[in-house]
Amino acid sequence: MFDVEDDHWWYVAVHQEVLWNLRHWRYPVAGTWRPCFLDAGCGTGGLLAKLKKEGVSSIGVDFSEKGLSFCRKRGLDHLLKSSVTELALKDESFDGIISIDLLCQEEVDEQKTLQEFSRVLKPKGFLIMQVPAFQFLKSEHDMAVHVKKRYTKHELQGALERTGFSIQRLFYRNTLLFPVAVFLRLLKKMGKKEPQKAESDVTPLPRILNDFLTGIIWFEAKIIHHFAGSPFGLSLFCV
Repeated sequence: MFDVEDDHWWYVAVHQEVLWNLRHWRYPVAGTWRPCFLDAGCGTGGLLAKLKKEGVSSIGVDFSEKGLSFCRKRGLDHLLKSSVTELALKDESFDGIISIDLLCQEEVDEQKTLQEFSRVLKPKGFLIMQVPAFQFLKSEHDMAVHVKKRYTKHELQGALERTGFSIQRLFYRNTLLFPVAVFLRLLKKMGKKEPQKAESDVTPLPRILNDFLTGIIWFEAKIIHHFAGSPFGLSLFCV
């Protein structure tokens, strides 16, 4: 993850989507006051580094000491080792929380995590979240990265609203690549035994292919920002 996070089309696209929504939804900055954000499940720190470059005050939290060590290699120091189901943070500490492909993890309790997010957010604070979509797409990649659940719109909206969040935007992403991904994943499953060691799909790609896929997702994002979004996609994105 550390090796590919800065350039791989998947990470580039989701980070761009986060930054676009931050610029669109963040509070007007007045005087010396600056909003503070929490990157919950910061991994190896690629998004945190981009937030820092944007001048966004942020803290990264992750349960993995190995992940946090990679964050430090990026020169990031506002870090906390903690479980998201029991955040070692004060009530109403943050203006916003960013959570990318965290709620779906095997070790994460959905309800407790969302309750903790609600607790540490200030009044009118907001949550930017992404989760993988559609359980039938669960694959070897999900096994490799410890995904226990892929969501539908209805499931994610219900989980958030039960915890007191109100939905501003909820849409599927990675729509243009959806048919190809469905075909490849179903083809891979046919007649194949469960692997002894699962491998992730996120690996280094030839430059020309990586640039091509980045362009597709960039084009799709422009459409999504002007219209209501698609009824399907590989990921679900929410504000």
